[in-house]
Amino acid sequence: MRKRLIPFTIIWDFDGTLLPSDPYDSEHTLLLSGLQASGRKFSPPKRIVANAIIFMDRRKWMGPAFKKYYAWVLSGTPLSRIEEVSKRLARKIGDVDRAALRSLFNAGHSMMIISCGTMNLIERILEIAGIKSCFVRIEGNRLLSADGRITGIERRIIHPADKLKPVKEQCLDSDRVIAVGDGYTDLPLLAWAGVPVLMDRSRRKGKPRTSGCYHDIGSIPELVGLIDRLSAKTGVGPSRRREK
Repeated sequence: MRKRLIPFTIIWDFDGTLLPSDPYDSEHTLLLSGLQASGRKFSPPKRIVANAIIFMDRRKWMGPAFKKYYAWVLSGTPLSRIEEVSKRLARKIGDVDRAALRSLFNAGHSMMIISCGTMNLIERILEIAGIKSCFVRIEGNRLLSADGRITGIERRIIHPADKLKPVKEQCLDSDRVIAVGDGYTDLPLLAWAGVPVLMDRSRRKGKPRTSGCYHDIGSIPELVGLIDRLSAKTGVGPSRRREK
């Protein structure tokens, strides 16, 4: 009798994994839009701070402090700028990646996003790309607004360890969880997951400084192949969703 195939829960980071972030991630791009806008630009003090925090955050020098200055710089920015940036960034998720994500969804896997990034951007980018329905849950930090302008940020996933909170709320079996990340903010989640996966689209980053053992991939379609190999090895894997 054929063994019943069991789907995985796949937990994704966003910037650098689902969304290519070379050279800038989604939050840096939103800040850059205020520096380069032809209309309402940042004030001179905000321009100085925006350039500084982009520079430092790209070099991993800021950590959680980035969000404080990020929210201050963006305060007063029209919400329409999120839409403009989201449309631009959605084009970076190519057809091959979109097809791979739909394949994982249709194979029966439950997919989530837990990110230290901005939920307003993540949700809108995925909607425009036509793949938001592939994810059962999205966790991150939400920009607050009033009268059509950004007023602040609700900080929920700031520290790397914060990524474990939504996971523990659901009492997931770590042995059946695949965590996909690309950097130091993903380390606690990767250490917890039964199948930790490091994704390096550029193949240039190298592994974070840790003793953990990870599966290495360079693209979303490679995860599909990895799951096929894991399923063949263990004898359990996803049961395909019934197409509507």
